[in-house]
Amino acid sequence: MKNLRGKVILFIVSLTIVAGTVSAAWAQVEKGDSSWSGKVTAGYIFVSGTTDSQNGSLSLEMVRKSDIDKVTIKAQARHGKSEDVETANAQEGSLKLDRFLAGEKYIYGLLGLLHDKVNHIDIRYWLGIGAGYLLLKDERRSLEAEAGLEVSRETNYDQLQDIETFVRLAGLYKQRISEVADFSQQLHLFPNLTESNAYRIKSVSALSTKVTEKVFIRLSVTITYDNEPPLDTEQMETRAETSLLYSF
Repeated sequence: MKNLRGKVILFIVSLTIVAGTVSAAWAQVEKGDSSWSGKVTAGYIFVSGTTDSQNGSLSLEMVRKSDIDKVTIKAQARHGKSEDVETANAQEGSLKLDRFLAGEKYIYGLLGLLHDKVNHIDIRYWLGIGAGYLLLKDERRSLEAEAGLEVSRETNYDQLQDIETFVRLAGLYKQRISEVADFSQQLHLFPNLTESNAYRIKSVSALSTKVTEKVFIRLSVTITYDNEPPLDTEQMETRAETSLLYSF
C-alpha cells in the first residue's frame, strides 16, 4: 500500500514539474523568446583485472532566460558496481523558476525528486520557495546567495517518513580563471526545523577546461552530509568525478 502511495505521489509531483515547465516555456514563447541553452555531462570509468568495477554518470542541465524570469531544469543519473556489488544507483531531477525583481533581487520556486538505492532513499521529493540576491557580478566573477524554506518527504523502502521543513541557504560562486578554464563552487545548507538537531549539507566544487568551443573536461568533487542519515548508511559521502561536458 505504501509503495502504491509513493508511486502516486511521484506521479503527481512529476506531473506538476512538467506542467510548470511547459507553462513557463509557453509564456516565454509568447514573448518571442524561444532560445534554450544547456550542457550535457558524461563520465565513465571501467576497471578489469585484479578488481572489476565500473562507474558511470550522465547529467543534463537546460536553462531558459528572459528579461523577467529564468527556468532551470536539471536531471542526473549515476550507476556504479564493484565486484558485482552495487556501489551507486541514483537518479535526481529538479525544476527551478526564478522571477527577477528590481535591482539584483529575485524570488524563486523549486521542485525536486531523488531516488538513491544505495543510500536507502526510495523516493525523496521536495518543494521550496525563497528569495535570492546577486551579490557580485563582473567580467570574471559572480556570487549569488539564496534563502528560503523547503518542505520534504521521503520513503525509505516501505517506511513513509513524516513531512519535514527545512531552511534552505545556498551560495553559488563562479570565476573565470583563464580564457580556457572556469571554476564554480556551490554550497547548500539545510537546517531542519522539524527536528532541531538535524541538518544536511551539500557542496559541489568544479573546474572546467575548454577543449573546443563547446567541449570541456570537467573535474568535480561533491560532498554530501546528513547528520541523521537513513539506517545503515554513512553520514558523509564524497564523490570525485572526471567527465566530458558539451555545451549548447
